Amino acid sequence: MRKLRLFYQNNKEKIWKILGISLLIFVLIRLANYYIKTNNDEMVQNNIITNNNISYNPSQSVISDSNISDKDTDENADILDDFVEYCNNRTN
Repeated sequence: MRKLRLFYQNNKEKIWKILGISLLIFVLIRLANYYIKTNNDEMVQNNIITNNNISYNPSQSVISDSNISDKDTDENADILDDFVEYCNNRTN
């Protein structure tokens, strides 16, 4: 314990400088994180507001703007289910 006290007394200024710089860096990182988070939230809100006029209709193709039959959607759902099952099982 005596050695620790002597170490602190001999290096008091260095220890407090290191603690102060560490605290300053920590606060700056927290402020930067908060700024980036609020900026991203605003971007998401703006994106949602500008994209409100887009409507999703699962029976209409987005690419060709044509109607899709129920048979086609069932086949596509089966293909996707098979793909997910293969991925989960890691088979070829």
